[in-house]
Amino acid sequence: MNIKVTKVGLILSVLMNLILGSLLFLKSCYDFQSSKSVEKNKQYDLEAIQNKAIAYMHNAICENLYYPNTYDPVKTIVDSVFYGPLTDIKCVQAAEELIELRSQYSSARSAYNYAIDQIKFHGITDLGTFHWGKDRDEAKSTMKNLQEKIEQRQFIIKNRDFSMDGKFIGWQVVHRYRAANSKGEVSFGNVLYILNPDLTESYFRYSLDNEKNNLESIKEVIETELQSTNK
Repeated sequence: MNIKVTKVGLILSVLMNLILGSLLFLKSCYDFQSSKSVEKNKQYDLEAIQNKAIAYMHNAICENLYYPNTYDPVKTIVDSVFYGPLTDIKCVQAAEELIELRSQYSSARSAYNYAIDQIKFHGITDLGTFHWGKDRDEAKSTMKNLQEKIEQRQFIIKNRDFSMDGKFIGWQVVHRYRAANSKGEVSFGNVLYILNPDLTESYFRYSLDNEKNNLESIKEVIETELQSTNK
């Protein structure tokens, strides 16, 4: 009797192990298929985003070309972008204006120094001194007005709102292309666009070429002002 009970127990134990093993195997197969499905959907989404970004760039770039039919995309890189100083509209606008104001201030200072040098060279008895004195005063007044505007833009950058920093706002698209310019000469262009999550609207457009208000220039201005605030 005890032997029969032992055999039945062993048989039941083996059956239970087979059933559990089968269930675990089926679960692992389901998990594997689910993982592959999720990965496939993720890959599809990334491809869809890439294709949508390429289509947007084609339209955006061709609108500003002399010869749109010469547009030839070379490379497009898409990545997620989060709110920060370079996606803060007020901050970026202040930085762009600051670059221009500082350029104007430098010109006014050069005019002021030139007038001073002329006055020193000709002496106060020279009839031309009156005109140089006028130029000096006008340049000095211009410098004063520009300095006030410069300080206003610096204040905007230094006191920007940090509360939204780190929030996902869309996609950054780095795009390199070639096209003919106004002279018909083919050249390369490099731009960075900040697009909304649906890739239907542009928040910002930055030049990556050697222009006055390119991305690096704006970034340097903003970082310099923010660092001076932390000192």
